[in-house]
Amino acid sequence: MAVDIGDSSRAHTIVTACVVLPVLTFIFIVLRIWARVFVLHSLGWDDYTAALVLLFCIAYSILIGLSTHHNIVPNNESAYVKWINDADMVYLVTLMGYKMTILILYLRLFAINRTFRYVTWSMMFFVCGYLMANLWTQIFGCSPRSKYWEPGTPGHCIDYTKAGLAYGLMNIISDLLILILPIPLVWQLKLSRREKVGISVIFMSGTITCVVAAVRYVYIVRENSADAKYFIWSIMEINIGVICSCMPAFRPFFARVMPRVSIHSLTGGSWWSRYRRKNSEPHEEGAVVEMGPYRSIVGDDRGGAEQSPAIELPVGGTTNREIATKDRQLT
Repeated sequence: MAVDIGDSSRAHTIVTACVVLPVLTFIFIVLRIWARVFVLHSLGWDDYTAALVLLFCIAYSILIGLSTHHNIVPNNESAYVKWINDADMVYLVTLMGYKMTILILYLRLFAINRTFRYVTWSMMFFVCGYLMANLWTQIFGCSPRSKYWEPGTPGHCIDYTKAGLAYGLMNIISDLLILILPIPLVWQLKLSRREKVGISVIFMSGTITCVVAAVRYVYIVRENSADAKYFIWSIMEINIGVICSCMPAFRPFFARVMPRVSIHSLTGGSWWSRYRRKNSEPHEEGAVVEMGPYRSIVGDDRGGAEQSPAIELPVGGTTNREIATKDRQLT
């Protein structure tokens, strides 16, 4: 696949994308962490993973931005291609990171369902498998490795174009599978159709990432070159992927900033009313309380061994105890 971004004006466009998109991603990650720390007072593994992926997004943008300088310098093509090779490896790690962030979030929200856990773990294995294979291909596809950025070097390379098409197709398939994975569970909840649609829309915000990945893939097939548009689509894909992975975790943020709007409009008034009734009704010790796909064993006031910790709701990770507290404050 040929590598060329064209003139300096296109290089300026790439640099702009390398600055603007990571800044937006940083804002979303900060809001996510703020909601977890100051509203829920707890962080999950998905939050740590999202923060780590942000660093790789920034690293990828820096590598692409610096590589544009080498591209516009005359007779410096080999240095440019070497920078691109390094950036591609960071890109693959970033892809793996934001996909794993979403899957870890799924495990935390829907861990009570054994079948869903097994499917999610299988999805993790698939994502890690094909991306690790892609990373291995990127590193050891040429022998010696320097032949990648110095084609005149004696040796051989695999067909990177065919490999890229195969891995790109698996990338789109994984995006689609991750997108629809939680939807069947959402529609099994005892909620109104409106509420189910609202929750599904939050989880399906990743559709944007699927579209960007598909456009990038079609562009590779049609143009067979890595130019300015290719890198812009790549930067968009990983940053939008991280942003979309934050969407299901934003309910606590809106509950603090716009409590009445978030509780009644975003989650649905009828669901909230039913939830209030369930939390206000007394339960016998050892009784099982059904909350969506979750079950909570109610202990006595002394905090006996049978009492389970507060459970997280499907949207936003807000716990039962915390929502009940918000309800008392509002009423």
